[in-house]
Amino acid sequence: MKRKCAASDCENNIDGMMPYALYCSHKCRWREHKRKTYKERFKNGKCPQCGGEINHTDNNPSYCRKCQKYYHERYKKINQ
Repeated sequence: MKRKCAASDCENNIDGMMPYALYCSHKCRWREHKRKTYKERFKNGKCPQCGGEINHTDNNPSYCRKCQKYYHERYKKINQ
């Protein structure tokens, strides 16, 4: 019996040897878990990456200042 992986972005089938498995791999399971965590944090007004407080006085930010700074520095380092 073949079943589709429960991850929203995966088209793989699950091996019949694992009757109670929901995901085709650990990567799919982890990716779906993180997707759910990020969505819950964002819904609760938290930073989706770290769960920190978002300063809503900024122009509609998606991440907290700490994560914004981290991504900015990372971007500068990669594009040097």
